[in-house]
Amino acid sequence: MQSVIQLAAAMNTIYLGLHEIRTPAVRHEEDALRELSLIWESISPRSLDIGARINDATGLLQDRVGRFRDKDETVAAACVVTVGLYVALLIVAAFFARFEIPNLLAFGICVSGFLPILAALVLNLALRADLRHGIRPKRAEIERLLAEMRTIRAVRRDHH
Repeated sequence: MQSVIQLAAAMNTIYLGLHEIRTPAVRHEEDALRELSLIWESISPRSLDIGARINDATGLLQDRVGRFRDKDETVAAACVVTVGLYVALLIVAAFFARFEIPNLLAFGICVSGFLPILAALVLNLALRADLRHGIRPKRAEIERLLAEMRTIRAVRRDHH
């Protein structure tokens, strides 16, 4: 049981320490939208419709990320509490190594240590799905419109 408690404490600690690994998909979408905005700004004349779409997609991304971060802070707090409790359990277990606890209680202690990590996994998978279905289609449409604008500009330039 001590090894399970150690594993739960370690996994919760790792989750807390690896903040940058939690949201690589967010950084990718932020970078892609920033790049599209720069491309849009370099095109003359600019389409206000595309500019509005970029702003909408950026606002949607910021809203979704804000909601994720609020939930992520709650999960992180649960991880902190779990780490504290499980380290205390390890200390107590070291002093009372011969003390036996009921199997159901041992199972409950083991399972509850992994609940914050499970919640974190579900939260991160939900964010990825949200980005895949909410942001990426909008970004793909903006990319298509910018490509069309570039093509039209190139054709016009070649004909003049």
